[in-house]
Amino acid sequence: MKVARDLVLGLLFFGTLLLLIGATVFLSERLWGRAIRIPVLFEQAIGLKAGDPVLISGVSSGYVESITLNASTGPTPPPISERVRVVLAIRSDVPLRLFENYKIVIESASALGGHDVNIDPGDPSKAPFPIDERQPQTLRGEVKPGALEALSDLVDKNKDKVANILTGINVATDNIRSGPGLLHAIIMDAVVAERFKRIVQNIDEVAARIERGEGTLGGLLKDDKIKRDVESILAKIDRGEGLLAKILNDKTIGDDAKALVASAKEVVETIRRGEGSIGKLVMSSEAHDKLVNLEDKIGTLVDKIGKGDGLLGRIINDKKLGDDLADALRSIKEIVGKVNRGEGSLGRLIHDDTLVRNLERVIRSLGRSIEDAREAAPIATFSSVLFGAF
Repeated sequence: MKVARDLVLGLLFFGTLLLLIGATVFLSERLWGRAIRIPVLFEQAIGLKAGDPVLISGVSSGYVESITLNASTGPTPPPISERVRVVLAIRSDVPLRLFENYKIVIESASALGGHDVNIDPGDPSKAPFPIDERQPQTLRGEVKPGALEALSDLVDKNKDKVANILTGINVATDNIRSGPGLLHAIIMDAVVAERFKRIVQNIDEVAARIERGEGTLGGLLKDDKIKRDVESILAKIDRGEGLLAKILNDKTIGDDAKALVASAKEVVETIRRGEGSIGKLVMSSEAHDKLVNLEDKIGTLVDKIGKGDGLLGRIINDKKLGDDLADALRSIKEIVGKVNRGEGSLGRLIHDDTLVRNLERVIRSLGRSIEDAREAAPIATFSSVLFGAF
């Protein structure tokens, strides 16, 4: 009798506990008739089940009441996008308004599993989409695969590419393992690995010095004055001030620069083809040989001058001859100076107009006398012949 009583009490306790759990977990979502029921057609349910939450703009607003296959009432089966009929129970206190570009999506609730239905009401500036539970309109939803499903689809659609990538990784791994190559040396050779380690340490040290503002680059990056100067230069460029700004912003200068580059390229091509003097000098072996020969002759001439051979060598190396030449040049300079000042006969001749005019008259008189003598020459010859006969 006592056992039966304890059994009844135990069953009553566990039944009450289960009822409390059910009320806590489900009553807030199931709403027990206090809901607006909206049917939505999907292509597939991807594991959605009754009781899964319904979100409106990410806010929990109801649950999935039922999921059924959409049976056709006629001979034509429903389209693929309407195979599954899902009834959503939305709490009556939720102000649900849909617009033309609404979206209803089945999506993964988390990476660990589970699904929910998320409703995006759409843009309020669009035309409203009326909802009437008594005359339900046909709503259509879409499926958003989870991260794992999307990754699986991506791998499935790109099997060949994935296989090639894995093959490439295997080949690269084998090459690294068997060598040769830098990675093989770094991984397998202790000496190379130690050198590489020191290189990385040096790079870290340089980066630390730059971070502390040491050295030229560190000062450039850390010095506020340099930073302000650079910012000032960039601001001037933005305002179009200075030559650099004109080069960057002036279309005419840009076009001129392009034309200059094109001309330089054309000149280089002309030289490469061996055309023109520079092209022949650069590309012609004959011109090269002549240039080498000329260089040899110039070298020989310089050697002779250095040894004191020839007049130029004696002038450069003989101090006495050099002094005499310097004295001669100074004398010539003095004479030229006197001539420029009008001193001496030559200076007066160059600068004195009266003397020049007198000289011109003398030259003209001398010219006339010579002309008269030339004209009288036949008469004198005839007289000497005539009187010479007697």
